[in-house]
Amino acid sequence: MKLLNYELEGRMGLAALIGGSYYDVGSWARAAGSDLASEVPLTLDRALARGALGLLARREDEIARLGEPLPEPRKLPTVISPEKILMVAVNYAAHGSELHSAQPGEPYFFAKFRNALVGDGGHIYIPRSSRKVDWEVELAVI
Repeated sequence: MKLLNYELEGRMGLAALIGGSYYDVGSWARAAGSDLASEVPLTLDRALARGALGLLARREDEIARLGEPLPEPRKLPTVISPEKILMVAVNYAAHGSELHSAQPGEPYFFAKFRNALVGDGGHIYIPRSSRKVDWEVELAVI
């Protein structure tokens, strides 16, 4: 089972991907009488904060039986409202040479804002004023 935040027809929630099908976890929580039903909308952030991942893993069969089936939803960021997003800069030697700068003695941190997050397959909008756009792959540890 994989868990993901989703948006579908203007509503946001937590989905479970089980056997190739998506199920709304919030509808399972209401049908099963779980105290997670009080979390509206139920998101992965809230499930993590409640320590509910073990419960959800143990209830996989029940979620597939009682959860509302969903068509493939738009995937949202794994964490919707992080308190902080800290990034590590110049964390490998080639990066410094790409930037034509000296390698620092140790990596340094910088911050990103919540609106920098995008879900799998989401769009990244590039300002028209941009003349050169570069890309990087970032690793997030939650």
